Amino acid sequence: MKPEKDFDCVKMKWDIQQKLLEEERLLGPEEAHRMQDERVRNDAILGPFLKRMEAEEIRRATERLEQLVGKR
Repeated sequence: MKPEKDFDCVKMKWDIQQKLLEEERLLGPEEAHRMQDERVRNDAILGPFLKRMEAEEIRRATERLEQLVGKR
């Protein structure tokens, strides 16, 4: 027999997914996505990470454009 858990991460993930699905059902997909994006951007850990990833994506796109322009 398995010991009783104090914390069940699978249940937590399920509960969060259900909450997000309900939010999307109530708000519609576009508004729910906007709210999720806002939450991520305002998160103390995910916000700075997202900013770094976006900056890196812009840097890489700029490099590719410069290479294309330079090949003309």
